[in-house]
Amino acid sequence: MPYDHNTPEGMRAHIEESLRFFREDMTGTVAEQVPLYLHDFDFEAKTITTVLTPTPWMADRTGDMSNGAFAVALDETMGFLCLYAAGEKMTPTVTMQLSLLRPIPIDKNLYIQARLMGGDGTKIDVNALAWSEGEQYRPVCSAVGIYFAV
Repeated sequence: MPYDHNTPEGMRAHIEESLRFFREDMTGTVAEQVPLYLHDFDFEAKTITTVLTPTPWMADRTGDMSNGAFAVALDETMGFLCLYAAGEKMTPTVTMQLSLLRPIPIDKNLYIQARLMGGDGTKIDVNALAWSEGEQYRPVCSAVGIYFAV
């Protein structure tokens, strides 16, 4: 379904539908196992914030969130922003670099905010910041990514 990407309503509708599609219609995939929901967006700043409720299977041997499960959520959030920016075209990840700043608890919701930084027509640059519920000013991770603009 085409969306008017030049309006806040179009941006919200596109991102919410994309997140729903990956959560509910992509059965048997990693996206189904790491269900993200739109928490917030800023049309002018070109940011989205997703929320994930970690589940016990996402824990590593220490009881904190597995870096693998977290990396999926991070990549999906940055990718959904790129999907919007590219006008509904797939945007494969070229590179993603993350700095884990502290353990990620699984007993709190996890928020990931992605910000569109720019692009040159062939790539889209994004950065992200993640934090646990109630600790927005104590991030658990910062990241940058480059996504291919098809």
